[in-house]
Amino acid sequence: MLKDLNIKVKVSNELLEKRVQIQKALYGNNCDVITGDITKPDVYQKILAAHKANNCRVVLFSAPCQNFSKAGKQNTHHVNASLVMHGMQFVEDGAPDVYMCENVPEFLGACPDKIKDENYDTIYDYIRQTSDRLGYVTNIYYLDADNYGTGEKRERSIVLGIKKELVQI
Repeated sequence: MLKDLNIKVKVSNELLEKRVQIQKALYGNNCDVITGDITKPDVYQKILAAHKANNCRVVLFSAPCQNFSKAGKQNTHHVNASLVMHGMQFVEDGAPDVYMCENVPEFLGACPDKIKDENYDTIYDYIRQTSDRLGYVTNIYYLDADNYGTGEKRERSIVLGIKKELVQI
């Protein structure tokens, strides 16, 4: 639905080739879809370079929800549970005007090992403090997709960060 809102997706990253093909079909030739694991430095640098080359102003990211969801494995010790740290590192390196992180509600209360090792109690604390250090005003919401015309009860946590200098109080 981003296209319907006149939002152009210029850079995308996906781990699995099957999903890369879906993204290419959705976003067309105007989007640089980078295949690979963002935790690998070469892939991360390709994404960051494409982000900067396209003058992207917004970053959307999420970690796989299976590590947090009641319906999933709830394995917050799995390495994927710490992918939010790569997302926030990307916010620091890419300096977008706006970033958004989406996941299941349980996501924000979890504390993956790597985040605990950095002396944070939860992902919520990690995001909040990192955002503040990076100069973002951050709002955290819990929303249900059913309230937005999807016809599906799907609760999500939404983190929205906006550069402080862009916020009018």
